[in-house]
Amino acid sequence: VVSNIPAYTPFIGSFIRALWRGADTVGPITLSRTFGIHVWLLPAILFPLIGAHLALLRKHGEFGSYINYRGAYKSREGVDVPPAPAQRPIEPPYPAAPSEELWAAPLQTEDFYPHQTFKDGIVSAALVVVVFILAVAIGAPLEAIADPATTSYTPVPEWFFLPLDELLVLVPQQLIPLVLVLPTGGVLLLLALPFIDRGPERNPFERPAVMVPGAFAVLFVVILTLLGSGRLFNL
Repeated sequence: VVSNIPAYTPFIGSFIRALWRGADTVGPITLSRTFGIHVWLLPAILFPLIGAHLALLRKHGEFGSYINYRGAYKSREGVDVPPAPAQRPIEPPYPAAPSEELWAAPLQTEDFYPHQTFKDGIVSAALVVVVFILAVAIGAPLEAIADPATTSYTPVPEWFFLPLDELLVLVPQQLIPLVLVLPTGGVLLLLALPFIDRGPERNPFERPAVMVPGAFAVLFVVILTLLGSGRLFNL
């Protein structure tokens, strides 16, 4: 089913499916190419995006929480609270050099190295320890050797694929392309959001046009995950 989804792509769908499968049906070549996609193609796409993210971050600066902006706090009468000495103006142009007034957004800053690097290292080391303990205490049990002659085996996706798997179960066959379109459209929308939402408002509680659809999207994913867990694991 999954390898058929790219076939719904206009104009080049059949080519993508044949390129992925390597044959008319799923086989060993398909598995090898799927592995290659994960270890070569996806990182090749991800690394330039990370580079672009860091370049934009370097160019525009880390803007932080909305509380670091002048005008973020308002009294009950609607009058702006006087800004703190080191808050950014809430509207561009933003000061670009430390010598300019109101350049630093937070009231207190620290160098990324060694302060933030040390914190990141501690969290990373803790995660490695947790994964190691889980691997030793619980492990990843192997099932019986796969039998290609039977179709009775029911594969279970990883937990982070449960929403997509449940969506495949719920939607009619003619709407299966939505399983590809929805996540792809969501990712593209997130990438484009900083260029679409150019409003000066920083307070998330004052931005219902962005927060409400985002909350519904998160709720939708959580519901699909719970439904998939209940169906597969009898919860």
